[in-house]
Amino acid sequence: MYYDNLGNLTTPIDNTKYITRSRDGFGILKVLFGINNTNPMMYFNTDGEKLCILSFLPIRTANMNFTVRAIDELPNAVWISVFGESFSTKVDVAKARRALLAESDPNDSLAYIEAQLDVLNEVVFSMYDTLTLDQQDSIKKIVPVFDEFRTLITSHSVLTIKLEVKCLEELSTGKAKIRKVKSDYYTAKSSV
Repeated sequence: MYYDNLGNLTTPIDNTKYITRSRDGFGILKVLFGINNTNPMMYFNTDGEKLCILSFLPIRTANMNFTVRAIDELPNAVWISVFGESFSTKVDVAKARRALLAESDPNDSLAYIEAQLDVLNEVVFSMYDTLTLDQQDSIKKIVPVFDEFRTLITSHSVLTIKLEVKCLEELSTGKAKIRKVKSDYYTAKSSV
């Protein structure tokens, strides 16, 4: 533990790069490093016979058995050493979840969805053009501003600024990577 500029005890991690990627400020620290803003962290094994308390802050140790661990040891490593295999499967799930969160960028996902949607829009507009005038009129009765939507969607499509081949490449590599990480997570999760 260190003191920050305000005199508060803090963890020895440069968290600025993680906080900006987090939805709730410090959530990513909890996920990536097992750090929690509550102290101490406690874990009971499933039958309640063992208890492990992990504290980063100074505590009174009179009349208790305790072990001083390496400062860079992550909480999950402590839990595994105390509880063994019963906790390691939970750690596997946590690691898979951390990998999923670290590899998932919402901006990339939105870009993939945008490319997919714009391609599908082109397909729909092409199909619309093959319809009879009566069929087109029926659609315009459901969506009276269909032509305005089409103009806006077509003029602002990602395909106006990016080649279809580039979109396909991003979809192929990006979605494949995310599917692999998600598969690993669900496999680990189902083993608990």
